Amino acid sequence: MLRLKILTVLAFVVTLVTPFTNVFPRFSLQSDMNEAKKSRALIEEAMLSRPEQVEGEGSTWTSCKPVKRRGGRGAQSKGGGFGGGGAGLNMNKNKSKNKQQMIPLTSPKLSVKEGSRFGVELAREGFVRINGALSPSAAEKLREEVLAVQVNVAVACAETSLDPESVYGTEPGRTSRIDLLLPFDTEVQASMNELFVSGGPLRSLFEEVVGAEGEFYEMAAIITSSGADRQIIHPDLPWRNEAPLYVCFCALQDCTLAMGPTTFLPKSNDLQTRQIYDAGGDGVDAMLSASEVATPCLLAGDLVIFDARTLHAGCANTDDETTRCLYNFSFRTTSFLGDLGYKGSMRSGYSGKLNLGDVMNSADAGGQKLGGELGDGLRGGWQ
Repeated sequence: MLRLKILTVLAFVVTLVTPFTNVFPRFSLQSDMNEAKKSRALIEEAMLSRPEQVEGEGSTWTSCKPVKRRGGRGAQSKGGGFGGGGAGLNMNKNKSKNKQQMIPLTSPKLSVKEGSRFGVELAREGFVRINGALSPSAAEKLREEVLAVQVNVAVACAETSLDPESVYGTEPGRTSRIDLLLPFDTEVQASMNELFVSGGPLRSLFEEVVGAEGEFYEMAAIITSSGADRQIIHPDLPWRNEAPLYVCFCALQDCTLAMGPTTFLPKSNDLQTRQIYDAGGDGVDAMLSASEVATPCLLAGDLVIFDARTLHAGCANTDDETTRCLYNFSFRTTSFLGDLGYKGSMRSGYSGKLNLGDVMNSADAGGQKLGGELGDGLRGGWQ
């Protein structure tokens, strides 16, 4: 019992430090720290478990009954958004693994005229889900390209002088949860064009919350394979009074609960919650036990956009057959111009070079390569 308490305290220290360092410190206590993180993550998982509740239309997304989809992709009832009563529900294709699990409510596909509504919801809840933002075919092609890049990068790191830290983000040594920094290859470009072309599903929302001058801060893929541990609940960066960064997780295949979707704590992007979190101790446990919880199981092309201050954690991947692959990108706002205290997952040759306006202009130009002369984003290239 005493050992568990010590590990829990140690895990809180790791939680506060890890998001704000580029590479986890390498010292003799590394294995103990990793065990502390695992132990704390399991404790948090128990705290965040919620009994299934069945309620009718008008209930919130935190207590809802799974229903079958009708009418193909994107079929929904009235209402929308994680916070909107009466929004539609998603069921995963793998019914056997998810039969008794709650599936959070979804929001309808964003249109240009709906940007402000989703902007308000994003500010209030700390995140918003958008279904079918990327076409299933585009998601499939991008997944294939991402996995090919993963193989090529692994070979290059093993057989050439390519520095792993130039192609991997958080904790380059991890094997079951990989943060792969992407080049502007064909399908990455095509996906950004589809999302941000004039009239595209994300354009109006990002124009509203970021602005054309907002820096293109991250472009990577989060790849989790069987055995990936659950993460500790965390924000992505130190507290700022205004949201400095908006992050997008786009599913590149249908995601089941066994594949380890991301858990979000609604309305945790506020100062009071952060003060409790930063203080640690019993206050955090009480906060987690009382929190609303959302764990969206995205289908291919669905995505979640979240304020980087929002508390969240990737769940464990216990699926023995499927690798979960998310396309991850983010944009900085212009409200905070200093150091975010968080290095974005982007190849160094792209970092600081592009903004939202560049992404939109490239999409409007009908496929003009984003970044142009920046190439693969690796300064000096592979040797």
